[in-house]
Amino acid sequence: MFNDFIIPVTVLDNFWPDPEFLVSYSKTLEYDRSSKDRYYPGVRSHIEETNPELFYSVVNNVLALFFEITPETEWGASLSFQITDSSLGEGWIHRDDETLFSFILYLNEFNDPESGTSIFDRKVFDNKIDTPETRKIKRDFHRGLTGMDENYLKTLEKYNRQFEETLEVKNKFNRLLVFDSNTYHGVKKYMDDRLTMVGFVNYVKARKLY
Repeated sequence: MFNDFIIPVTVLDNFWPDPEFLVSYSKTLEYDRSSKDRYYPGVRSHIEETNPELFYSVVNNVLALFFEITPETEWGASLSFQITDSSLGEGWIHRDDETLFSFILYLNEFNDPESGTSIFDRKVFDNKIDTPETRKIKRDFHRGLTGMDENYLKTLEKYNRQFEETLEVKNKFNRLLVFDSNTYHGVKKYMDDRLTMVGFVNYVKARKLY
């Protein structure tokens, strides 16, 4: 079982054989518009709960980029459609700490290429800004409990200033981005109706291909 290895940042175009189906299917689902316990921007619909066949197929296809998939392969993951919009402005730079690696599939046929995902290095650790209060400001905004006021924008700017961009992955239809949980990442510019499929792989029991 692998829980402590590094997945390289990987970008693959034309990932899914029928991305138009994914777009159409995403429009039939209900999304978690309740603010309770939400810790991410926008809304999500959890595919593992609504379409297990699609869930296993997508995750296995991602895993096959790095592992030998056999009947003995074991893994744990979650998978969702996520919709965000331009009212979010700039995203918070963060890591997905409680998982092994993450992946994003971009699903807007007509998109703003600048609304992809950037990879960052952390160059400063500012204890005055990386605080429980800062995390509460971020969480309350994502839950829709607060707006984009002056305090929010100043806190976001100070927090993101701790990081340096090292790679920008443009938003391109049917492009897959995979990265390790230790990777700092964020959205520099949200667009309206930004549709992605987001996955989090928590553990894998399989033979690596690299």
